[in-house]
Amino acid sequence: MLELESVHLRSVDLLCDEIETVIRLIIGEFLELVQSTAGQAGTIQGKSDLAHIDLASVQSSLSSEQNWARLPYPGTLDTSCLIEPLSQMKSLLSRPFVRITFEDALHHLCERFGARHPTEDFTKEEERHIVQWFGESRPVFVTDFPASLKPFYCLSSDGVRAEAADLLFPDVGELVGGSVRETDESVLRQRLSTNSPELCANEWYCGLRGLGSAPHGGFGLGFERLLQILLGVHNIRDVTPFPRVMNKIVL
Repeated sequence: MLELESVHLRSVDLLCDEIETVIRLIIGEFLELVQSTAGQAGTIQGKSDLAHIDLASVQSSLSSEQNWARLPYPGTLDTSCLIEPLSQMKSLLSRPFVRITFEDALHHLCERFGARHPTEDFTKEEERHIVQWFGESRPVFVTDFPASLKPFYCLSSDGVRAEAADLLFPDVGELVGGSVRETDESVLRQRLSTNSPELCANEWYCGLRGLGSAPHGGFGLGFERLLQILLGVHNIRDVTPFPRVMNKIVL
């Protein structure tokens, strides 16, 4: 998980703007990297060559049953297997990400699949359906979640809806989850007061807010899911350093 906190994020719209900017930057840099290293081979001269070797090594590991310790020098980066994911990523960058509310998504899911609990989080299958229906295979921001579905530190102006957003991507589902943070110590303590052990465990966090805090927000980005998108890998185990697969871990 990659974590980012940013000051002066006062609304969920600004949060979504920042998340979209970061995702577009990462994908754009990756596209440039692949295009600049395609077909290269030979000596290591700089960051581009090191990145070329990294990408080629990943390709070798995904297409080979060999152990990591026995992988050959990757040689030339083969971009033929990346044609489809690269094309999809270019398409993603050509249009703005879609933004809908939790209520919008809930209403559609109830119409399509029948009644469901109004404060229940989405399943993986529902996330994929939301992307297909609302985004037409574009990334979709879902905002204004019920406060009960989000952590205690999320800002909630009305006590019902959290100033939070999830970014859903085609195939992988939730890629990013973030929120505007609550900065009032008394509000945080009130939320935690119903659960004494939880209050004790988060005393340090409440104490920080008591010392003063600027308006801010942040988000977490799933690194393995990001790799799935960039490399066009369908099974997350194939991009996990130590997946829980019997008889497949080499130490």
